[in-house]
Amino acid sequence: MFTTEQQKEREENISTLKKVRNELNNETDRGCCLVATSYLDFELERMLKKKLVGSNKHLKSLFEFSGPLGTFSSKINLSYSLGFISKTSLTDLHTIRKIRNDFGHSYESLSFETESVRQRINLLKSNFYTPGEIRPRGVFTNTVYGIMAEIHVAGLLDNKFQEKEDGFITDPESKKKIKETAKKLTEELSNLIMQIKEEDEKEKESKSKKTATNNE
Repeated sequence: MFTTEQQKEREENISTLKKVRNELNNETDRGCCLVATSYLDFELERMLKKKLVGSNKHLKSLFEFSGPLGTFSSKINLSYSLGFISKTSLTDLHTIRKIRNDFGHSYESLSFETESVRQRINLLKSNFYTPGEIRPRGVFTNTVYGIMAEIHVAGLLDNKFQEKEDGFITDPESKKKIKETAKKLTEELSNLIMQIKEEDEKEKESKSKKTATNNE
């Protein structure tokens, strides 16, 4: 059962998915790939921000271009390693990333029917079709929708990491009390050591007198 907040988010996810589907249907193959990949990147980041610990400023720094999670690849890998996406989705997302790079970095006119792109699409597993059953574009978009759904489900689950409690005492008043207690214990320990030494000296002196008496 979903909470009211989770149900609201679920409905928003469904609505967004429909909008993305309509957007992709109106795009060229290049546009379809770039928009779909951009959305997957955005959804991975949104999901991770819900799970990771830290202030908004801290999380923002993680996902900046030069940050540790600033790339699509790093978000994919972390999402898998934290158990939020399956191994199949991990592999498919990296394949989609490579297809995105094919479209984004080539000045040539590419489409999902281009042989090199088609070969990558044939590697995708997160869909209900086998190679050749439907056109490559359909396999690509079907895979994208399936992975989007998996990311959305992971985002709905209440498994956010918890911030570790600070083991260091930072409150000035507490620090003062600890120092006073430590000083008192140190003084008591010093007095105890002195007492033991005095008792040892007395015992040695007593033994020395007994020895002297016995020798007379």
